[in-house]
Amino acid sequence: MNAPNIIEDYAKFLLDNSKVDLDSGCRIWLGSDDGCYGVFYEKGKTVRAHRKSYEIFVEPIPIGYEPHHKCESKLCIEPDHLEILTRSEHLKKHRSRSLDGNCAKGHSLKEHGYIGKWKTGDIVLCRQCRREAENRDYKLGLREQWKKRRNEMK
Repeated sequence: MNAPNIIEDYAKFLLDNSKVDLDSGCRIWLGSDDGCYGVFYEKGKTVRAHRKSYEIFVEPIPIGYEPHHKCESKLCIEPDHLEILTRSEHLKKHRSRSLDGNCAKGHSLKEHGYIGKWKTGDIVLCRQCRREAENRDYKLGLREQWKKRRNEMK
């Protein structure tokens, strides 16, 4: 999806390629996405729709700052659902949110630490889960098999 050429047309472009979810109030981007955020292309470059929405409807985003989705919907381009944070503030928000609760196996994330989400993005992993998986693989001899297979591929 290509962006308009005239700045005044951006507002119409963004509104025409999104719709409001009446339950959440989010304005959901209907155009292309990069697997996470809504995107469009401008002069051969990828532009994230939520960033452009904030810049058009609110103000330019200062260098060193980035938009954070307060609504936690990455396809939302509603400017009221975005707040501008420094990179470190943004990371702290995500870390504190991710440390609330438990991993998929019930370990406390505050106690065991957060590693990330498994491939699908649904299953939260903690360090204890990683240790248990490595110990299981070691006992089953899987680590050696993986190392051997990796060396054969080189």
